[in-house]
Amino acid sequence: MSREEKPKKIFISGPMTGYPEFNFPYFNCVARQLKDAGLDFVNPVEVCKKFKKETVLSDKTAFQRMVDEQQKLERECDAILLLDGWEKSIGVRLELKTALELDMKIYLESDLDVLNGRLCGKF
Repeated sequence: MSREEKPKKIFISGPMTGYPEFNFPYFNCVARQLKDAGLDFVNPVEVCKKFKKETVLSDKTAFQRMVDEQQKLERECDAILLLDGWEKSIGVRLELKTALELDMKIYLESDLDVLNGRLCGKF
């Protein structure tokens, strides 16, 4: 990996439904790691926080507005980081489809330590 390959902005993508606190603590932990590595990223948790959980879970229109906002932000990225369990998430599979359509770099959670080291300048 060369410095030219460093992603400009990474979209964090992972499962939320069925996890305690919608997996927000883990998303935030990954976001801190990316921030500490000096990377720009989109944490979809920030979008989710704008919408009330009860409204999104009961109102399909509100849910779609939230998804639309996340997709808009994903399209501003040039890479996606898939957190473990992504295969079981319909939302993540849609985010991956978008990433493939846009020819984004795709990283798995298992790449995170290596990426952090490399992206911190340890080439």
